[in-house]
Amino acid sequence: MTLDEAKLILNLKQDLSAAGLGSAASASAASGEGKSILDQVREAMVKNYDHLFATNAPPAPKGQKGGGAGSFYIQSKVVRARERIEAEWALLDAGKKAEAGATEGSAAEGKADQTDKTT
Repeated sequence: MTLDEAKLILNLKQDLSAAGLGSAASASAASGEGKSILDQVREAMVKNYDHLFATNAPPAPKGQKGGGAGSFYIQSKVVRARERIEAEWALLDAGKKAEAGATEGSAAEGKADQTDKTT
């Protein structure tokens, strides 16, 4: 399943990569609101996922409340869409961590070079 299909299924309108790669400026602006953009997108995804999953749940037994229309096919598409989006976020998080590690490594290298030159 493509990322675009997953976003359509779960009705996510925001760009997930922008939400996952929020800059410090957007993070500081969002901190005034109380939640980051990524948190808002994740909450929207979970809300839509829960609604669609419950709506397509098997019908409740006679005499009991609950259940849904009972479409296992749609329910499985909803699950796969959530998994695809979460996998994309995991890749973005790994990329951010690798980038941060590379930045720290180059900063430490620069300090070591300066120390060698001064001694």
